[in-house]
Amino acid sequence: MPDDVSALHELSVSVGWPHRARDLATLIEIGEGFLACDEIGRAAGSAMCFPMGEGFATIGMMVTTPRLQHHGAGRWLLRKVMERCAGRELRLNATQQAYRLYQSEGFIPVRTIRLCEGIARNLAVPPAPSGTVLRAAGRQDIDIISALDLAAFGADRGAIFRSVFPECEGLILERAGTPVGFALVREFGRGWLIGPVVAPDETAARALIAPLVIGHAGRFVRIDIGQEYSALRSFLHDAGLAETDKVTSMVFGPNRAGRTPGVFALMSHTLG
Repeated sequence: MPDDVSALHELSVSVGWPHRARDLATLIEIGEGFLACDEIGRAAGSAMCFPMGEGFATIGMMVTTPRLQHHGAGRWLLRKVMERCAGRELRLNATQQAYRLYQSEGFIPVRTIRLCEGIARNLAVPPAPSGTVLRAAGRQDIDIISALDLAAFGADRGAIFRSVFPECEGLILERAGTPVGFALVREFGRGWLIGPVVAPDETAARALIAPLVIGHAGRFVRIDIGQEYSALRSFLHDAGLAETDKVTSMVFGPNRAGRTPGVFALMSHTLG
């Protein structure tokens, strides 16, 4: 495994991805996949899948060096990992460069995701919606978080939450004592990554996200949110998080988890 982490880290750095070795070690722990090497053993391509409950998986860490892209390595790796997930519904987040490849293999676009990142500013925290309260999330809340996420995302990510939660901070939004939303933040890549965020509406999502952004004022923060949430994107811009890129969420098979109502921010591009 250490050799795989090192090889995958070298590969991701070569294409400008921000993952730390620690981030990749976590992905290898919770997922499975393929690492393609050249004739002298250097990593030249990768593809991973992440099963989530019965019959569903995300695909990620689809990386190929420019030299191999021209020889169809990306398509070959995609087909290999799709074979590994045969019978499951699949989801991925496609970069603009890879969009046509996934579309040609039968993936259907369902949503545009905007990457917002930058040095967070210290703004006033907006109030929580009337009748709700925010509280810190603890390990005892993993089942609550998993249930809220399952209802919104459409697939069971409980095992992933149990794996990553020790590295997370988070908030839970309650209405009349009942949890109705949550947001997590953890170290990732160049700084801190907020997500996933599940909430009943955009105002509630902002109430969950704002303290996490402002609580990391002066640090590099990233969040990946749905393009449709214009008011939330405006708040993030004011808080110093500019839109720097976009990806397209795509699905293969029945669209059970395609639109993800209530999921305002991704856990990551790889994990949905």
